[in-house]
Amino acid sequence: MNELNPELQEQGLEGRLLNTLIYLNIEWTDPEDGMSLRNIINNLGKFYDSPDGAICEEKYAMYKELYFEDSMKLGRRDEKSETGFKEGSREDYENRLRQYRIFKNAVENNERLANMTIGNQSWNIGDKFNDRKGLNACTFEDENGNIIVVYRGTASGEWGDNGVALSGVVTESPQQIQALEYFDYIVEKKRV
Repeated sequence: MNELNPELQEQGLEGRLLNTLIYLNIEWTDPEDGMSLRNIINNLGKFYDSPDGAICEEKYAMYKELYFEDSMKLGRRDEKSETGFKEGSREDYENRLRQYRIFKNAVENNERLANMTIGNQSWNIGDKFNDRKGLNACTFEDENGNIIVVYRGTASGEWGDNGVALSGVVTESPQQIQALEYFDYIVEKKRV
């Protein structure tokens, strides 16, 4: 039986944690390139931190309002949720609270993770990567200069892109092309 190197296992765990982080709407905290994960988690606390794990109604209201604003800009609608949008529902918020607590615990107990820095946030890189209707990505860099590229998956209203790719009509969907262009951008930037 093949066993995975413990260092690779640790890197895989870090990658999964970083992927979770991008779903916590880190863009709402306006993190600057070079900001540490420790600081990002502290800033996210204004939306998610709850000492007893219960929903703080004031923070939930702020969260719903921001999701409402984002959803209006992007034209996403879901009649079933409290806000009229899938994102921002109480169930969605409870899930994000759990994700936040897991990530906060990881940052508090892993100095390497806590000191990683964010960069190349797609929502801050001009028009090419900032249409907010497709690509949502950023990079994280460790103390050795290793870069991890993190992509956010398909959001509400974007499943048509997946359908295009699965239909067999094309080999790459528009969002897959955009994700590859972002990756190439990061590789080229790292070379310089």
